[in-house]
Amino acid sequence: MDAPADYAVAARMMTRSLPAYVSYSIHSIVHTPVVNKEETAAVVVRTSDGVVVKGKRPGINVEGGDRNGQSPTVRDSPFDPACYAATAARTTLFEGRPAEELTLRGTCKSDKGDQDFSKLYIDPVSRTPMAVTGGDSDKTVAVRLEQRFVSVDHHVVPASLLVDIKGSGFMFWLNLSVRQEYTKYAFSNTPP
Repeated sequence: MDAPADYAVAARMMTRSLPAYVSYSIHSIVHTPVVNKEETAAVVVRTSDGVVVKGKRPGINVEGGDRNGQSPTVRDSPFDPACYAATAARTTLFEGRPAEELTLRGTCKSDKGDQDFSKLYIDPVSRTPMAVTGGDSDKTVAVRLEQRFVSVDHHVVPASLLVDIKGSGFMFWLNLSVRQEYTKYAFSNTPP
């Protein structure tokens, strides 16, 4: 195992150019002690600029979103491979499947909390990304992040994104779980 070389292969897969248009379904779920909401949307995104050209993104926003405050498109995912480097590798299992676990270090200058991923799990043979995990904790708030990937027509795209936030001490009331699942991918070089 060579952590930097294996990471480079996985990063290339995640950043490979997509066809001009990507269609997919987004199922969003938010759960708090007082709110439970689910929403599903089907969209077609122009990959050159991330604009939704057909359909409407769900109002539930898991991570950041684009400049208009909308939920992210398939290429606006929270994990940016360009902002990390792999520092170590080890053999492990990820949900019962053999995996190579890469320890990550943030490399981009940003606000604290913007580089909270710490482990990337890849297939030990093909180096295809399986999931990236991480989080951030302090005395009163613990954040857990998990983004999973799937390979569709030789393109590695997000399969799901999970953000769990739990408070303690004087933040005991904070308990939030948001999940987005991406399915039904289709790719085209012609407008819908």
